[in-house]
Amino acid sequence: MDEHTAINCTGSGSPGCSWSANWLIGSGDLVDPGEQVEIIVSLINLTPVMAKDKEFTTQVQQRHRGNRKPEAPRRVKEKYKPTVDRG
Repeated sequence: MDEHTAINCTGSGSPGCSWSANWLIGSGDLVDPGEQVEIIVSLINLTPVMAKDKEFTTQVQQRHRGNRKPEAPRRVKEKYKPTVDRG
C-alpha cells in the first residue's frame, strides 16, 4: 500500500474492508458543521494490511439533503495503530 492507494472502506462491510466507530467525544453518525469529535475507527479485513504508524486519510462527507449542494469532503490525517483483540 502506498500514498496513491485509495480504498472505499464501507461501514456496511465489503470483501476488502469494513469499519466500525467508537465515539469518545460526540455521538451518532452525523457531525454538525464546526463540531469537534473524537472517535476510534476499527478497520476490519483491510486488504492489503497497513503497517503500524502508517499515515492515512479519513474522508468525512456531508449527506446531500434536498436541493442543497453538498460541501466538499473534509480530510483528516491519521496514523494507523493496530490493536490486538485479546478477548
